[in-house]
Amino acid sequence: LLYQDTGHLLGHTLSETFPKEDADRFMAVVLETIRTSEPQVIEYELEVPAGKRWFEGRTSPLSEKVNDKQSVVFLARDITDRKYVEEALRRLVRVTSHQFGSDFFKTMALELAEMLEADYAFIGQLRSSGSEKLIDTIGVAAAGEVAQRLTFALAGTPCENTVEKTTCAYRS
Repeated sequence: LLYQDTGHLLGHTLSETFPKEDADRFMAVVLETIRTSEPQVIEYELEVPAGKRWFEGRTSPLSEKVNDKQSVVFLARDITDRKYVEEALRRLVRVTSHQFGSDFFKTMALELAEMLEADYAFIGQLRSSGSEKLIDTIGVAAAGEVAQRLTFALAGTPCENTVEKTTCAYRS
């Protein structure tokens, strides 16, 4: 599933291949990868021969220089199906929560904890306060009971991985 045929892609720069806005975003991710020597992740939508598709791009710095320049590998994968499921879940939660109110999220947290055999489970909303990202819980389950809602900073928590679209599980 390519943006264009390989003959047009090989040997061309991002700005020669993609619309300016997309090329600029991709270049910013590449430059950030070089600057930090850390992998980066970007999600983006493109019109390809198969229609509009969502992609997740992951970059990683290469240890070897290419033509005497720092280089990065950029891997893209089609995440269109995942985006459709995420949107369906958002719509379902939005419609259901208006119908059933805040008890919906409390019940859902209890059900999640039971299904996952977890002592604690919560559902939260991400928000920013200045440069800090916070989670406001809207449903909390602890030891099989509904617990009081709380707000906490995202940085340094296991939830930070989830927000970055990485699946994670922590067992005690």
